[in-house]
Amino acid sequence: MPILDNNKISIAVALPVYNGLPLLKESVESVLQQRDVDFELVIGDDCSQDGSFEYLSGLKDSRIRLFRNSKNFGLFGNLNNIIKNCNSEIIHLWSQDDIMLPTCLKETLEFHKKHPNLAFAFCKYYIINERGEITGENKLNKNELISVEGHAISSLVAGSIAGNIANVSLRKSDFEKLGYFNEQLKYSGDFDMWCRLSSKWPVGIIQRHLIKLRNHEKQLSKKKSMWIYRLKENKAIYDEFLKRVGKDKLKYVKRGLKWRVYTQYFGLYLKLIRSGEKELAYFYGIELKSQCNIYITALRYSLLFIIGKIGLRKKFLQKLYFDKL
Repeated sequence: MPILDNNKISIAVALPVYNGLPLLKESVESVLQQRDVDFELVIGDDCSQDGSFEYLSGLKDSRIRLFRNSKNFGLFGNLNNIIKNCNSEIIHLWSQDDIMLPTCLKETLEFHKKHPNLAFAFCKYYIINERGEITGENKLNKNELISVEGHAISSLVAGSIAGNIANVSLRKSDFEKLGYFNEQLKYSGDFDMWCRLSSKWPVGIIQRHLIKLRNHEKQLSKKKSMWIYRLKENKAIYDEFLKRVGKDKLKYVKRGLKWRVYTQYFGLYLKLIRSGEKELAYFYGIELKSQCNIYITALRYSLLFIIGKIGLRKKFLQKLYFDKL
């Protein structure tokens, strides 16, 4: 794999944009204000109609390279095009509504220099609301590296541990070896990519808060129409991750899937029903029934709800599977 230059290390920021105003401005500004690092900001506008492209076109900064797609490629198609146009080996994926802290790129490069053989790396982050106010942060393992099996287990019982595309840095050459984001996936293209990348190498954790991830109602995960794609697409990813778990832990990981992941899916099913989204609920229910026994899952969901009311949910799940992992 390419060796990082110890004297001058460059990094590319890959920013996909689609109707990103007004939050886009703060996101771009946070990148341009990065300290003590040589970088390029490669932006792909996916046929925005809200003035995003016009705003970006007006930025006069030699570090920016702007592309406008001839048609709408979608998030993962747009990302692939941007990555192919990056000139740096290390790429920090980015988002139009999040904020980089001033030393994010510098510290990310230093981490990749320290650990050159990574699947990808991610950092601690603050969670902010639409007004930019900090509402929380992610809780991470205190180690700098997660093994192939460890990442598989975390992904199975907790989902994509990076939390967001904008929290990931990786090597361009790995895309050329393993393939780019799967453009056929509508929801889980990033989770699928992390699964492929982590099949051979450990995952790195930068134990510093380097970004602020924004939580708002327009996010893909909040769109009810996307929930069925999450359910469908994650199944194949779970199956692949399960192959990487040792026999001594497999039983407990599967227990975690049943009690944590599929009860969450059942909770989304109830939300669709309660919101009156009959058609979405119908097809979501069919898919859910194809993956689990929905009646037993409903019982687990109800039990967790009851134990949660008396403050014992976390302790129960720890005893059930988490402490064994």
